[in-house]
Amino acid sequence: MNKQYLQRSSVVAEESLNCEPILEKLFLNRGISKRSDIATGLDNLLKPDGLSGLQEACSLLTHALEAQNKILVIGDYDVDGATATALAVRGLTCLGFSNVTCLVPNRFRTGYGLNPMIIDEACEVEQPDYIITVDNGISSIEGVRHAKEKGIKVIITDHHLPGDTLPEADAIVNPQCCKEHFASSNLAGVGVMFYLCIALRKHLEQKGWFSKKQKPVPALAGLLDLVAIGTVADLVPLDKNNRVLVAQGLKRIRNGKASLGVSALLRACKVDYRQIGSSDISFRVAPKLNAAGRMDDMRIGVSCLLSDDQHKANQLARMLVDFNANRQDVQHDMLRKADDMLRQQDRVLKGVCLYHKDWHEGVIGILASKIKEAIYQPVIIFADGGNGYLKGSARSVSGINIREILAQIAREEPDLLEKFGGHAMAAGMTIKAASLTDFKKRFQRLCSMQDPLLYTETIISDGALEPSEISCHTAEAIANYGVWGQGFEEPLFSNQATVLSKRIIKQKHVQIELDFGHAKPIRAIWFFADKQYDKLAVQQDVQVYYQLGVTEYLGQKQLSIIVKDVEVEPRAKKVAVDVRQAVEA
Repeated sequence: MNKQYLQRSSVVAEESLNCEPILEKLFLNRGISKRSDIATGLDNLLKPDGLSGLQEACSLLTHALEAQNKILVIGDYDVDGATATALAVRGLTCLGFSNVTCLVPNRFRTGYGLNPMIIDEACEVEQPDYIITVDNGISSIEGVRHAKEKGIKVIITDHHLPGDTLPEADAIVNPQCCKEHFASSNLAGVGVMFYLCIALRKHLEQKGWFSKKQKPVPALAGLLDLVAIGTVADLVPLDKNNRVLVAQGLKRIRNGKASLGVSALLRACKVDYRQIGSSDISFRVAPKLNAAGRMDDMRIGVSCLLSDDQHKANQLARMLVDFNANRQDVQHDMLRKADDMLRQQDRVLKGVCLYHKDWHEGVIGILASKIKEAIYQPVIIFADGGNGYLKGSARSVSGINIREILAQIAREEPDLLEKFGGHAMAAGMTIKAASLTDFKKRFQRLCSMQDPLLYTETIISDGALEPSEISCHTAEAIANYGVWGQGFEEPLFSNQATVLSKRIIKQKHVQIELDFGHAKPIRAIWFFADKQYDKLAVQQDVQVYYQLGVTEYLGQKQLSIIVKDVEVEPRAKKVAVDVRQAVEA
């Protein structure tokens, strides 16, 4: 795998950012030059006015509220879908709806999104007057048609890329459909539903609904813990608007104001709510919540998020942890088989497409991500979908739009894809098992036609820290800001250091003792780097790419160095680049 190493260049500050010097440097590296760009108060949140479809959705929901019609929320089985489902139920109930229920599709039984099968189940069990989709629906042409035939009104809230034809829903709220009018097309599904709740509250207030009912205008800030978790977990770009949403959600959690279900989940994940950051959501909370949808049924995860009973919430949270442990075992076995298959692949062609009859459908997305990270190519992993079909999960690299590749395959060979949908970086699909060989050839041909430079992984650092800056103080300043993620990456530093010692931990991690020029050596950990062990030599000078953290042991804070990459032949000089221009190019 080819790599290139770049260093961020800073913009010139237009004014003092009024923050820690290290944070000011990091913000300037990310193109932020004004205090207003890092302000995360709720008054900095974009107004919902430019989000098309809100007016129609609010009018429909107002009629439903007046008639106390039955509302059914249909979500998705990932973290964004689960948090959006819980938010919709909690938010609408808060606004006065007394008949709101939810139905989460089962990955293995009903499949993704608003399809005819889930509509039939909804009619049999719930008999709704209205359906609101969250984190799905924009591609549900047949599902919406089926619901309308049964006399159900449909409101779609989604953030996935729309196809050439939109479903004939009664209202569609999707920032991807109105990029020219709404400045944040990067909302997660949970963010879109939060905006609908905000808009509906304003609509009801203007109609005098709350004063007529002699009720105070309800506060919706209590939903922000869910917004933060879903937004970070779904890896949507953290533009300014999303940073406000995440920062406000983290603030509520840190202040002990998370919902009972979220609090139970954090305890089960061993996350200290007082110090939670976006990385805790990404690496500790999201995998456990996701595991319900991968291994069993996401209704368990949604039930945890909605629980008002402490004992029940704790019980459900422990189940999520157990699901995740099972997922890790299954994933390990799948990854071992995939490694064997990759050794037999033709490395000339780009794009990996793998299938094994025993692979677990709920884990293929993670497997695709792991392989993509290892070889830096678009990857599709298929599992048996039953009845002669395969279900696939795709992950891509920066600059290669995986959904557009699937769309091109569908245009050129309509019979190869039964259905597909997703983002530029991740997608899902269904194909006939008999079409696998032809699909693989077409996929690899299109991947091989991409610009070869896109297959070079770019490691972008914030440059070197002074030895005195490699400290708990710096680590805490970064952690306290908390809002790092996709498109606003957690700081990655790059320093020359000498390897003083090395050893394998738990047969998969590498612990390294490094001399950064401090008075004493610093111990660092390089996770899942056992294959890199032989590349490191004691007394060797290397360029280390690392992140800072803080651990606590017996009441004492200790600096934690997390190695992300190592150049064993460091260059004498790094050339600073404008990363924004590099990405745009």
